Parts: sequence; structure tokens; C-alpha cells
Amino acid sequence: MSDILVIEDEPVLNENLKQFLSSKGYQVETAASMASAKALLANKLFDVVISDLRLPDVNGTELIEYIKDVAPSSIVLVMTAYSSLETALDVFHCGAHDYILKPFPLSEIDYKVCNAMQYKQLLNENANLRSRLQRDADNDDLLAGDSPQILQLRQLIAKVAATQTNILISGESGTGKELVAQSIHACSLNKDGLFVPVNVAAIPEGLVESYLFGHIKGAFTGANQAREGAFRMASGGTLFLDEIGEMPLQIQSKLLRVLEENRVYPVGSDTPVPTNARIVTATHRNLAEMVAQGDFREDLWYR
Repeated sequence: MSDILVIEDEPVLNENLKQFLSSKGYQVETAASMASAKALLANKLFDVVISDLRLPDVNGTELIEYIKDVAPSSIVLVMTAYSSLETALDVFHCGAHDYILKPFPLSEIDYKVCNAMQYKQLLNENANLRSRLQRDADNDDLLAGDSPQILQLRQLIAKVAATQTNILISGESGTGKELVAQSIHACSLNKDGLFVPVNVAAIPEGLVESYLFGHIKGAFTGANQAREGAFRMASGGTLFLDEIGEMPLQIQSKLLRVLEENRVYPVGSDTPVPTNARIVTATHRNLAEMVAQGDFREDLWYR
């Protein structure tokens, strides 16, 4: 069960948030001041902290800095009635993950908390992966062996990891293409970001675009909440697109546009969102043959 701390000095809102989040299955504690929040943070580790920006005994940014200092793994969401760009930059600079404008529907809190929990899970998975990789500078845990071929592969990984170029890993199924992708990420300039793996072949064709690029609320039937998508989730890190040869042609053209412009268009939106994810792809298929047969875009292959 995930633990949430709500810090809000307005009693009614504090209680409403506790009841609502508890009904969603979270374990919720509440505080009305920095002093009471400190007492709770000293004795318990919270997955998510939802805090008002202004409390009676402290400025909001000071509280955010304190939380990130004593509980750096906690994801911080800030509630505020002030929507200026300066306010947003301040809370992000202090380490907040996101902010919520007052007044807000409880459904927005539900969405923000779900997104924060997913982000925390990815951080944990990425930290575990990085720990495995760093146990050995040569990545022996993942790429076992000392044959000339393995040594050559490690050298090649080190060479391409130092660049920001897009990568295509080819090889038969079961040969460890994802392990190579993980090793590239661990040695790259993006190693402190997330490694987000996506198996293109495992996503239903009608959902590929939404899964990769995200969607806005109401974009299609069943889109009750917005979704940021894999590209935005991997910003600052590495997006691994496994089985790229299974990507539908109409999505290939949109992927090409993302690679050219470094921005995505969520489904249902005309507003582009920037992304700086490093792209690593893999396939067991012969893309040159697929290009000749018209099943894969030649311009995307070159990209």
C-alpha cells in the first residue's frame, strides 16, 4: 500500500483529500503546518507528499526544499492558487514533480497522484537497473563472457553511448538486444534519466499512438484522463522501442516527425510538447527487406 502525506492548513480541504485518497486505497496522513509535517517526515517515509504552497509557519518553497532534503525519494505535488510562470518555475526548481491549481476537482488529484506513483515506480526500476550495471564497470552482470565478440561488443557500446545519435540494434530473438540497450543507457550522457522500455509488438495497434505520444482527456472514447506517453516519460533519459519492425506504417510517419522535430503531439491536441529522449530501437526482422516490400518507411530506417 502506498503512503501519502497531505499538508494543508485549510481543515475542510485537508479532510476531503484524506477521505478521497483513502477511498482510492492509499494510506494517508495529514498535517496542517510545517512543524507537524516535520514530525511525520521524521518517523515515516512517504511515497508522495501533497503540500499547499503557503502555510502559516513557512513559505512553500522552503517546505519543498526541506522535504527533498530529508526524504529525497518522495514525489512532491504542490497545491497553489497562484498560476504565474514564476510560481511554477520556483516549485520545479525546488524539486516538486508537479503542481495543482486551486480550486480543483478531486479527479485531478487522482490523476496527478497516479502519475506520480507511476513516475516513482519507474525511478525505482531505473535505480535498480543502474545499480546492477554499476556493480561492474564492464557490465559483466548483463553481458557475460570474455570472448573476442563480447569484448568487441562492449567497446562498440562504449563508443556509441558517448553520442546522442539514434541506435538500431539488430539480432535474432533471445540474443539480448534489450541488455545491449540497457548497457548503452547506463554508459550514456542520459544515464541519470529514465530507461523506458516499450515492446511495440505487445501494444494493440489502435493504442500505439496514445501509448507513445500520450493523449489529452476526452481525446477518444474511454480517455477519461490525460496520459503523458512514453516519449515524454523518457525525456532526459532513454526510450527503448523494441520490435520496431512491428510498428504500423501510419505510426511510423509520426515517429519520423518526432525524430526530426524533438516534440510530440498528444492524441487530440494540436499543441506540440518537447521531448529530448534518446531513442534506441531493436528488431529481429530485416528492415532492408521490409523497406523493399513497402512495409517499413525508408526515411525512418535511415533515421
